[in-house]
Amino acid sequence: AILPRLHVLVLGPGMGRDPLVLDLAAEVINACRRRGLPLVVDADGLFLVAQHPNLVQDFPQLLLTPNIVEFRRIQQRVLEIAAPTTHETCSSGDGSEMDQLSSEVLQLSRLLGNVGIMLKGERDVISDGREVALSPRGGAPRRCGGIGDILAGSAAVFLHWASGQTGEHSAGEPGGATGDGVLSKTLLAPLAASFLVKQSAQVAFEEHRRSMMAPDILDALGGALQEAFPSQAPPRDPALFGGV
Repeated sequence: AILPRLHVLVLGPGMGRDPLVLDLAAEVINACRRRGLPLVVDADGLFLVAQHPNLVQDFPQLLLTPNIVEFRRIQQRVLEIAAPTTHETCSSGDGSEMDQLSSEVLQLSRLLGNVGIMLKGERDVISDGREVALSPRGGAPRRCGGIGDILAGSAAVFLHWASGQTGEHSAGEPGGATGDGVLSKTLLAPLAASFLVKQSAQVAFEEHRRSMMAPDILDALGGALQEAFPSQAPPRDPALFGGV
């Protein structure tokens, strides 16, 4: 009764790893897939994906937001399931560390059927299985608990907004853009969210310095959003405000 009322869902933060909760979360993922509901999986939801990667296989409206440890867990499990030859599809390590990570994120996305992946780090590495993008700004000057939750929520909002602006890829469509040259939503949404949260963290740090906490980033989010993506409020309808 709840899912039909939602535009997008974030699964994982604060969820825990109780077996009954994980079973319910798996049902939620399947229900989102059946409805075509955009889904962002973070935190303990990624633990579930590492145990059962088939839950997110070929789910085009899905975005995973792992840190490097969570990414490695999922990667290891997927490579164990995949054919042995796929172990050699990553770069040989001759390039830079960022090039290597980009190759690995692209590979994992493809192995999962082109789901969206945002590997969080000093520079976030994002892929939709067709293209790789790097966040344009460095990490927050101070890392504090809760930033990942803010990022997941912001990505969900942008994922919903992008769903109304971009087309869908066909299974064999090359390139990370839709037919009219627009980036896919699972590439565009996390890229916008990454920029927004990093900018908000910078603003919050400038005010609070080393005492900055996650709520301070939330307080800065609105102003950073307006600065990064300017918009004008629609004219007020006098009838809604008693003629004022």
